[in-house]
Amino acid sequence: MKTEIHLVYAMHRPETLEDTRTLMQRCDTLILEEPELDSFLPMLEKTTPVETYLQESETEYPEYGKRQCAILQQLHAQGKSILQVEPYLQVLVGIHEFFGAGHSPAEIEKDSLRSQVYDSEREATGKLIDFYRSLTDSSFSDVINTVMQFAKADSNRIRLRDSLRADALIKKIPHNEVVFIEAGPIHRSLEKILRASASLSSALISTRFLDDRAAESSGFPESLLSPGDEYTLALVFGEDISEATSRLLCAQALIYNKLITKEELTDTILTYPHIHEEQRVIRTVRALEYTQCEQIFELVRFANTEKSRKIVANYVQESTHN
Repeated sequence: MKTEIHLVYAMHRPETLEDTRTLMQRCDTLILEEPELDSFLPMLEKTTPVETYLQESETEYPEYGKRQCAILQQLHAQGKSILQVEPYLQVLVGIHEFFGAGHSPAEIEKDSLRSQVYDSEREATGKLIDFYRSLTDSSFSDVINTVMQFAKADSNRIRLRDSLRADALIKKIPHNEVVFIEAGPIHRSLEKILRASASLSSALISTRFLDDRAAESSGFPESLLSPGDEYTLALVFGEDISEATSRLLCAQALIYNKLITKEELTDTILTYPHIHEEQRVIRTVRALEYTQCEQIFELVRFANTEKSRKIVANYVQESTHN
């Protein structure tokens, strides 16, 4: 039997979990995209409450986490091997503990893995802070500059994270088994690295994009890739992208972020709440030109999500009639 690898890309949304369960059920080993936690195995064995595990994991998506844990407990009881493999985040947790113990950045050994992760996080976080500061009173052009600078730092972070995880996965993937690998949609370079590995040259590797599958089944055939993700992935893969296209994607991403819900939606999963919303927002911002994004930004700069949606809806309606 050949090693069979299913690289499954999906956001942490409840509506993708049934497809996830179906794929996991067919596999022998399940590899999650998260750092190792001491409470994980006790949670699987139901000797530690799910709530305790989720608190330790500091999940941003409690409803997704709760439902996923229930699925993992069932699969563990069936004898599935379930692993947590995310070395970048594992190192990052260690850095936080290192600082919590009273150490300083100056004590991080140069050229170490910890140093690489720390420098990557510091650069990306610094650029993100620059972006937030620019939102107060900077010109639209300057705000777009900060978006582009953050995307560059974030793409470097993603490349490092994917490289570290791919190396760890190659060592962990068991031979002659069917393996499920969980990954966020932005980590698409994982596939490229795994396929290039000599250790996996005879393995059958397939990729699944569960968000797209859910969109198709609910009547939305378009790609779920947002303008910001498209730009970031172009940087990750070193694609040749013009300045004008870069700025347009970042401008559309800026408006996208004003319109999208930041909180976890807990509507019935059968309605695909996140995916429906993302499709609507992506359709809206993809139709905008750069100058339109600039005009809209000045209208929504200080508006919350609900007000921003009304402003944009009115703007689009007026533009259509003119």
